[in-house]
Amino acid sequence: MLTLDRASLVPEPDLVPGNELLAEGRAMARDWHVGPSAFLSAVGVPSEATFKRREMARGRIMLPAQIGYRDIDKSCRAYAESYETCRGPGVTIDRYGLCLDWSMGYAPAMRARGLHAGEEAASAATHEQIASVARANAELEGATGDRDFKKVMQKNREFHFGIYGAANMPSLARIIERLWLRTGSYLNLIYPEFGIAHKGIMNHERAVAALRARNGKELRAAIENDISYAAEHVIAVLRMRASAKNGQR
Repeated sequence: MLTLDRASLVPEPDLVPGNELLAEGRAMARDWHVGPSAFLSAVGVPSEATFKRREMARGRIMLPAQIGYRDIDKSCRAYAESYETCRGPGVTIDRYGLCLDWSMGYAPAMRARGLHAGEEAASAATHEQIASVARANAELEGATGDRDFKKVMQKNREFHFGIYGAANMPSLARIIERLWLRTGSYLNLIYPEFGIAHKGIMNHERAVAALRARNGKELRAAIENDISYAAEHVIAVLRMRASAKNGQR
């Protein structure tokens, strides 16, 4: 039975080393500066870091709060209300953690359009994009036959993002990419069994056929089925492992 470790979730060895990320951050810090704000003026410090160090030296435990609504005006009212209510009895909220939803960064008019991304991709895809998606799927099938599941993962991503890119919705593509980074590694949990059984390949073939036929509704259905099918298997594996772990206690 597979275990939940880094090798099974993130098998890629070429992750950026931490010291390089820190070096990039230091380089950016030379060009980015914190400007004045109502908070910094109120507490009389040049930055939040200075404020935190000052309060630490005083031995004071700082108080953060998590809050956020889809309506920005409602959120702002809630920030002010919470601050004033707590300040009455002498409690200070030092900072807010803003609870945001992915859809908040996507304009309302574009959210409806995003629901029809399949139709957009089917109608807007160039012949080169369609050929690239079909090629990625063919190479995925070949890698599956060779049991080269690292390549399967790579080609699966190429296949999906080839379709998403064809929709010409860069904002939506960025949201999908962030979600993929958060969840995509879990696909490693269902391989090699998922690949050996050729599960999901029919959904890909259906999507390629729909893209070639410019059938947006069929393309959307195929991609939805593909994502749901893989998710069901990931959930089943996680439940099975949780059950096995509980049985060992």
